[in-house]
Amino acid sequence: MINMGCRFNETRIPKSRVDFEGQKIVIEDSKRKPHDRRKLYEAPMKERFVKYLRGIKWEEGYSVPEFKKYSNQRFNEVLKSVCGATSHSCRVSFITRCHRAGLTALQTMELVKHSSDEVHKIYSRLNITDAAASLSRVPPPPDPF
Repeated sequence: MINMGCRFNETRIPKSRVDFEGQKIVIEDSKRKPHDRRKLYEAPMKERFVKYLRGIKWEEGYSVPEFKKYSNQRFNEVLKSVCGATSHSCRVSFITRCHRAGLTALQTMELVKHSSDEVHKIYSRLNITDAAASLSRVPPPPDPF
């Protein structure tokens, strides 16, 4: 979630959908209907995440155990106790980092599969420091003379 911006129920990925050499992964969009051709989508992976996935213990060929054994609620309890985060805040963090890195809203929406601006706006947590950094990149207006 923190590396890809995917939802909790999209983190159980079969190893067969990971292209380690091509640094791509196929994720199942949990919000789409089974017959939707966009249900499965390809996403790029950074080298650091590829390295992480190479080193994990795959559970019966999957990145995480079956959800019957490990629910979002239980995951959030453990995550909150360790660092105060939730699965949702991991997704929010990814989206905010994308914006801080200079990705447009459309580029970020494509990575996390948001289909509307309204939903996407909820996830970006930019602040006054981000605004100041952005302002420094805006060229000054032309001289009036």
